[in-house]
Amino acid sequence: MEIIGIVPFRGGSKGLENKNFRILNGLPLWRKAVNQAVKVCDRVIVSTDRLDKCDFDGFDTLIQDRRPDHLASDNASMADVLMHLISRFKLDNKILVLLQPTSPLRKICDIESAVRLFNSSDFDMVFSVVEKDNACLKYGLVKNHKFDAINKSEHLFQNRQELPKVFGPNGAIYVFNSSIFMQQKSFPASNIGYIEMNVDDSLDIDNYEDFLLAEKYFEERQEPY
Repeated sequence: MEIIGIVPFRGGSKGLENKNFRILNGLPLWRKAVNQAVKVCDRVIVSTDRLDKCDFDGFDTLIQDRRPDHLASDNASMADVLMHLISRFKLDNKILVLLQPTSPLRKICDIESAVRLFNSSDFDMVFSVVEKDNACLKYGLVKNHKFDAINKSEHLFQNRQELPKVFGPNGAIYVFNSSIFMQQKSFPASNIGYIEMNVDDSLDIDNYEDFLLAEKYFEERQEPY
């Protein structure tokens, strides 16, 4: 089954101006994502409203999509962007690998691991996760002075070290089937596999402080991306 990389990004950003075009370790964030995608995928689609700011020289397998204005607004969802790309480029029954430029510290080996797991399993989607604070297992919902635990009630009274580990998606890697996505008009909400990434590699750039932290991690890092 053909593997299609999707690198989506907008020209605008609320948290950090021109975020996806910021230079990190010599390259703009969008270019780092494309460089990774072309090493793993058969073809790569770049979806952006600012093609005029991108240099695609040297990418033989790359397809450029100028995103329609209604899909470049703050209110546009990633699901809408993906449905547009799947329909426009007739991506029926393809493996899609979504790589967002705001996760520049993910490693190629993590992308490859996610694709391998998807190909060797019956999962509807595989995504990357990072370990989170397990204190959330003590949380609950309240209504009319009643507290309902969101997980097992016995977790409310356990010591933190006795609680199981908790993980959450870090937004770095999503692998899924295009046809299943179109049937559901959304990312699969169940039957999800995962690959774990460490905390530093899971950094998602949303503001200037995140960007400075990414620069620090790049300076300290020795292994290849």
